[in-house]
Amino acid sequence: MGIGVLVAAAVGCTWETGDPDVGGAAAGDAGAPDLSPACARACGALVAGGCTAQTTQACEATCTEWAKSWPQCTAELGAYLDCEAFSGQCNASACVEKFAQWQICTNAGCTSESCGAPCTCVAECKGALHEISCVPAGDKVTCTCSRAGTVVGTCEDKGTSCGVATTCCRGVFGL
Repeated sequence: MGIGVLVAAAVGCTWETGDPDVGGAAAGDAGAPDLSPACARACGALVAGGCTAQTTQACEATCTEWAKSWPQCTAELGAYLDCEAFSGQCNASACVEKFAQWQICTNAGCTSESCGAPCTCVAECKGALHEISCVPAGDKVTCTCSRAGTVVGTCEDKGTSCGVATTCCRGVFGL
């Protein structure tokens, strides 16, 4: 789970810790914390413990990219990294829960997403069932976006990802 498996989009958050390397600025602010030191500690622990097949450098690069890609989720990612760095075990249940909180933040609050081929997904987002179905249309995809069984719109996307909160349906749903 977590960086060891590399699974990976939004709520405003802050992160306050006793770590001198990490500030407590609001995520997304120009003064948002630099998680590089926390990434280094967590990745060092994961690699040393045999929890990931990645090299320390590759793990740190992925971690840093996550922090840059979802700055609004700095609090959740920081809590997960601290847990991994100091838990002393692979996939500690407390760390799995912290990683799940980070995933919820990065996925617009959507949980329990399941997807099938070619690109059909169902997830619970903000208390309602959201479904997408995207089909190829030339060099793009056309997606049908449904909430609680009712089509609420269609959209066209680049077709580079498949997920309720990662396709053009995210905008249709207002997530």
